[in-house]
Amino acid sequence: MTDMPYQLPFPDNDVDTEYDFPLWDKMSLDVRSLAFPFERRSVRELVSIYYRIQKNRIACAAQSRELQEAGFPHELVKYLADNLQFMESSLKYPLQRFAETYPVGLWALKQYGVGPVITAGLIAHIDIEKAPTVGSIWRFGGVDPTCKWEKGKKRPWNREFQTLIWKIGQSFMLFSNEDKCFYGKFYKQDKERRIAKNKAGGFAERAKQILASKNWSNDNVSRRRLQEGFLPDKHITAQATRYAAKIFLSHFHKVWYENHYNKKAPTPYVIAHMGHVHEIEVPGYESPFE
Repeated sequence: MTDMPYQLPFPDNDVDTEYDFPLWDKMSLDVRSLAFPFERRSVRELVSIYYRIQKNRIACAAQSRELQEAGFPHELVKYLADNLQFMESSLKYPLQRFAETYPVGLWALKQYGVGPVITAGLIAHIDIEKAPTVGSIWRFGGVDPTCKWEKGKKRPWNREFQTLIWKIGQSFMLFSNEDKCFYGKFYKQDKERRIAKNKAGGFAERAKQILASKNWSNDNVSRRRLQEGFLPDKHITAQATRYAAKIFLSHFHKVWYENHYNKKAPTPYVIAHMGHVHEIEVPGYESPFE
């Protein structure tokens, strides 16, 4: 699941349920009225908890539907799924409050497809004083292709942060047909470019490398596609979602860096040194240094 375009969950409840939960309604109001002390580590834990609850809620909801379709009693499982959905929704407000204490959080919350959970998670995971360039963030999140995990050594990126970046890309893919989704457009453009290059055999060498990187079952569709010299569709989609997420992260870094240091953010390395033509303008942000 992605972090949907944000709307405050309470007191106008966004949980679609056939059951009445007066205690949850009261708790939701209590949560809104509490004064939370925010600290980045505790917020990281809250974000992790949010996604664990979400995963269990989705599983319970699926089990409830399966029982109902098979003609078995499903009400209790549905009741548990609804409870989990209330818990999931109740975490959005404190995470939004945390995100809004940062200028970069206020900027990110305005981007279609980016809500309070993703925004709070980014702020909680990234230490801007240890990220002089966006490349530092890409490496920390495992989306820098030059960063390799060598056998027998510690993983050189943060797994939870990598998952958060994946969720960002999935969100932009999900909303890519929405005109309001700025980064979804880059997902679509990059995917179309990659599909055309793939059809022309432009990824043949990469396909050979992927084929040699693991053992594939004989009846694997992806294996057959790689043997033909083409990347499977899921690889093309994954590359395009990462591309959109990395553009967003470069903008996230720029906004945070300039607000934190009160000076112009460094130009991304791929633009400054690798021949890329221009830097994409950050939506909804006017840099005071340009």
